[in-house]
Amino acid sequence: MELSTEDQLRLNVLLAHEVEAILASDGVLTTDLALGLCGTFDIPSAEWAVVEDVESARVAARLVGYPVALKVSSATLTHKTEIGGVRLQLGTAAAGLIRAR
Repeated sequence: MELSTEDQLRLNVLLAHEVEAILASDGVLTTDLALGLCGTFDIPSAEWAVVEDVESARVAARLVGYPVALKVSSATLTHKTEIGGVRLQLGTAAAGLIRAR
């Protein structure tokens, strides 16, 4: 598929922002950076959101739809499952998100 000049320019701007974010992260791709890069290249992924507190997680989960997964986002913690930083199949706000705290 041939891109128009305008689409190519937009793609170049998106790629520049993604590359800047990757370089600023000391070469470590956090989940949000990796999924953002996938989106730049139209690689499909599940719905996702970055949240900073339980209430934001509840709102995002309602928008995405249950069940959800929670994962710690950190450039310094590379083995998240080993420290309990991943929770899967959280079915409701009350049972899942509060328990995952």
